Amino acid sequence: MEPLRLTRPQQPFHEAGPAPDYSETDAWAVFDSKGCETLSVFYVHPTTHLLADTWNQTLAEARQDQMLLSQILPGQIRPFAEHALFAPHYRQTIFYAVAFREEDAFRAVHLARSDVERAFDQADRKFKRPLLRLRRFTMSRSGDVGS
Repeated sequence: MEPLRLTRPQQPFHEAGPAPDYSETDAWAVFDSKGCETLSVFYVHPTTHLLADTWNQTLAEARQDQMLLSQILPGQIRPFAEHALFAPHYRQTIFYAVAFREEDAFRAVHLARSDVERAFDQADRKFKRPLLRLRRFTMSRSGDVGS
């Protein structure tokens, strides 16, 4: 874990820009409501905010995240292609915050978690069919967000 400590942001936590507006489709990495009418899949992708000087990625950075958009998401969502699929952009926490317990890390995880919860609520309200919630990455040691 010692090399991971080198990735700790040097600045204190501060909220990373405005929260996503999940009523807008550009707040979603994937927003495909044309799939199977019996089930929708809500997918939370792993963090790709690995080496940075901020605790959370801004929404603008998330929209430009080529590793996520061209490599990670296409492979991870493929098994669910026959279903309606929703994967939100969120203010991802830096990976360091997942591994270490300190106040700034908890605040960064909480910010990411609040985005994901709001995205899920929006998707749940919008579609009147079962919504399968999948997470690929643990966002906190307590297990309250990830699997």
